[in-house]
Amino acid sequence: MPVQIQGIEIFSKVDKGKLAQIEALFNAHSFEAGDEITRFGEPVDGLYLLGKGEVEVSIPGFDGIIATLEEGSSFGELSLFNPGDVASATVTVSSDGAEVLFCSRDALNLALGEDEQLALSFY
Repeated sequence: MPVQIQGIEIFSKVDKGKLAQIEALFNAHSFEAGDEITRFGEPVDGLYLLGKGEVEVSIPGFDGIIATLEEGSSFGELSLFNPGDVASATVTVSSDGAEVLFCSRDALNLALGEDEQLALSFY
């Protein structure tokens, strides 16, 4: 599954020539309906990109689903900048065969530390 990050706001200022370098940091994971990807209040340490399928977003104290995310949606962006960040919502897979791409905060920080031009275009 090809990674496409150019539509994600936090990567909008990254030089187009450097996007492939960041895209290579993502790893694919498969999920089935009912699997939780994040749980409200638990640690989150990276960015998730939904490559295939749908997920539902819910929070305690709110009855029902607050959002449904589809292919191409992302979540977890704030955890890239906030070590120790916790999930502000529970994200549950709502379709079988969902594919999620994940980039850890550590992997991104390592890449930014090794490539000054990438770091300058990111910040």
